[in-house]
Amino acid sequence: KVRNFSNKEKVNTFIDDLQLEQNDQPTAFVNRAYGSELTTANPDNFLAPEQKVNAKIRIYGKPGQTGTVSYTANDFYYNKLCTGTKKFKTDSTGEAVVELPLDGKLGLGIFIIKADYSFDNGKKYSDIYRLTIMKLLNKDFKHRELFACGAGVRTCRGEA
Repeated sequence: KVRNFSNKEKVNTFIDDLQLEQNDQPTAFVNRAYGSELTTANPDNFLAPEQKVNAKIRIYGKPGQTGTVSYTANDFYYNKLCTGTKKFKTDSTGEAVVELPLDGKLGLGIFIIKADYSFDNGKKYSDIYRLTIMKLLNKDFKHRELFACGAGVRTCRGEA
């Protein structure tokens, strides 16, 4: 059951994992066979316009796993900015690094990178990542010490 205590209007709820059962007895949860992350020139994926994006998808799994990752970069308004497909193979430590050619293709704003993974063993997975490129605020803006946090369910940090 998902409850929305803060807003009575329609909201989106994103569910990370879901396990459906066919009968009354739950089966053991089985984690997916890989992990992944989007890395950029900034660990928070929040970049200044003059920075190179230097985007990479890091894939973690069993050593020697092979497959492809198809990616799509969309802006905040769902405009498709670039797509591509790349092959990967995890090394002896179980990691593969796939470079994404996003430099010069995004502009300013908030972007969503969707990655669809197809492993050579037939398994398919998807992940969604966030990336932001915008002018960083300096300490001279009028309301630099004015900020707010939601009650109980959100975290925030000041940028001053």
